Amino acid sequence: MIMSRACAIAALIFVACGPSTPPLASATASGPPVSSPSPSSSPPLIVVADTDSSGVTHNLKLYDLYGRLIKTFPVTADAWPLAAAGKRIFVQKSNKLEAIDRTGSVEDLGALTVGPNEQAFLVPSPDGTHWLQTISHVNSSGAYDLSTIHEAGDGMSDRVVATGTSNSPIFIYAWTSTTVLISHFPSFPFGIETVTPFYPRWPIVSVDSLDIVSGVSKPVAGSTQCKPGDLSIQGAYACFVPEPNSSTDASHLLRLMPATGQPIDVQLPQPLFTEAGAAWFSPSGTVLTLAGWDGNGHFGYPGQPPTPPPVGIHTYLVDQTGRITPFGPAGAQPALDAQTWLPGGKVLLERKTGAIGGDPGLFILDANGQGPFIADSSRPIGVIS
Repeated sequence: MIMSRACAIAALIFVACGPSTPPLASATASGPPVSSPSPSSSPPLIVVADTDSSGVTHNLKLYDLYGRLIKTFPVTADAWPLAAAGKRIFVQKSNKLEAIDRTGSVEDLGALTVGPNEQAFLVPSPDGTHWLQTISHVNSSGAYDLSTIHEAGDGMSDRVVATGTSNSPIFIYAWTSTTVLISHFPSFPFGIETVTPFYPRWPIVSVDSLDIVSGVSKPVAGSTQCKPGDLSIQGAYACFVPEPNSSTDASHLLRLMPATGQPIDVQLPQPLFTEAGAAWFSPSGTVLTLAGWDGNGHFGYPGQPPTPPPVGIHTYLVDQTGRITPFGPAGAQPALDAQTWLPGGKVLLERKTGAIGGDPGLFILDANGQGPFIADSSRPIGVIS
């Protein structure tokens, strides 16, 4: 029997909460009219999946960076959109992987290693030509004995690029523009039961950086004492120092660890940063996003409505000196992990249903925190070119 991360880790819940305090960042509004880009230039498009509370996706929608709806096309009820990158929208149908392009044309990408009714955990490369899948293996006694990360893609056969054990299972943390980050977890079995606004970090034991070409991974310095974060193009590691003996993601300290020189510790004011996350470097590595949540409210478990009070979450930018600047409207947070940074230095934020600040939707913001708002509560899954 083979299982993906969705089955290997029980109760992974992504939630956020917060206060009804005034916005800390400048709210944004739709920008002035702009001329349409040339159709031949293949401008970036944000992909959102119109998925209902039962998990069925009805449509895929493509928005340009001016917030305009460019195309909508339906998908069949048995299709689950997984991710989008390069020129591909990756969709799972049973144990098959397909790709849809911006015109709606479908490409067969072969088989996925999944169990019955199991959603694959798949992470594409930034250019969409390769993809990684985490697979956890169960032995004949029903116990986890190892985990593997597989690579597939254009012009190549499936291969294993990293292997974990029952004592140190591994999962894909992110495929950024600079590297693949792999997280090590505690020995099986373990579960995550706490409700958290961000990707649960507390069980991560350490992080590796994987050279996808050679298949060689090496530990990220400092990651055994500091939870990820991101790794910049200059090799700086942004991470969160956990509270001692805590099985939550509570942290009062963001740490910036350059490849050379002394780390910079950034104090996270309380209660605005009861929990913190979504630290993703810009392509230049000179600034990163950061989101804070004060512990109030509840987005709810999958299929359940938000629980009052409204979820209070705010986004900030942090420069290389550790200076924190409020960014964007109240209730909005980085939307797509490493893909949060869009071409042209723009940032994609999402205000989820139940958050403070106003209607749910997406914000496409420039460096000044200004830009169009897309009033669409559908699930963003990636950006295509």
